[in-house]
Amino acid sequence: MNDTNLKQHDDEPVQKKRTWLRTSLFVIFLWIPLTLAGGNMVLGLAGVCVSPLSYLTKDELIEIAVRERAKAEFQYEGRLWREMAIEDSEPSIQKFLRDNPRCCDARRTGGLLELLAGWSVSQVEVNYERNQDRPPLRKDRYYQIFIAINSCGKVLESGSGMSSETLETTNYIRK
Repeated sequence: MNDTNLKQHDDEPVQKKRTWLRTSLFVIFLWIPLTLAGGNMVLGLAGVCVSPLSYLTKDELIEIAVRERAKAEFQYEGRLWREMAIEDSEPSIQKFLRDNPRCCDARRTGGLLELLAGWSVSQVEVNYERNQDRPPLRKDRYYQIFIAINSCGKVLESGSGMSSETLETTNYIRK
């Protein structure tokens, strides 16, 4: 066997390693990020909030929910009436949260995977005093409602609620 054939034979494993390394680097640094970005773009266009590494605290979720309720109005006899006893303004919302620390609670749904992927939805319980200037459609003074908020802070659903005896949540675990 001559030296040239022996040298070519010895270089084959090195070339295979280089090819494998190039392929691995391509997959790691180009293909996987492009695939994830494309998937996020498609989900985003479909209206799904995909916010990886985004995490809203309980206080932030509660503030979003209270702000949503402060904006809530209903129409009766040709006039719009506020639902909450507070105005829809930042100072009123902050005062409400400061004066009523046990008014609300946020519960996350889904597991760690959903949370890390940005697909989690939280249910926020809000207890508030109803606007007493509104027409007496109901006699209840306090009201409890649950509001669904996604990981991007978007209110998904603000369903109907029920009368409450107090401003305090039934399951106070907020810290």
